[in-house]
Amino acid sequence: MNSEIVDHGLQPERTLMSWFRTYFLLIIVSFVLLFVSAKLDLLLFKLAALCLIVFTILSLILQIKRFKHYSPDSNTVNQEEVVTKVSLSCCVALMSLVYAVFLLMKIVSS
Repeated sequence: MNSEIVDHGLQPERTLMSWFRTYFLLIIVSFVLLFVSAKLDLLLFKLAALCLIVFTILSLILQIKRFKHYSPDSNTVNQEEVVTKVSLSCCVALMSLVYAVFLLMKIVSS
C-alpha cells in the first residue's frame, strides 16, 4: 500500500496569519471610529463604523471557511476568494471615504 504524505508547507498558515492581522487591524480601526463618532456625535461616522465592523466580521468568516480546505491547484480562484477580497476592498474604501468626509468637514468648518 503506497500512502503518500503530502506536506503543504507553512504558506497556508502564514497567509492565514496575515489575513487575521489585517482583520484585527480593521476591527480596531472600526472601534476607534465608533468611539470618535460617539464623542463627536456624528451619525454618519457611527453608521460607517458599524458597517465596517459587519463587513470585517463577514469577511473574516469567509476567510476562515476558505482556509479550511486545501486546493491542490494553487492557480484556481474560487468564488469565496473573490467575495472575501471584494469585501476587504469595500472595507478599505469605506474607511477612506469616511476619512475624506472627515477632512472635508474640518476644512469647511475652519
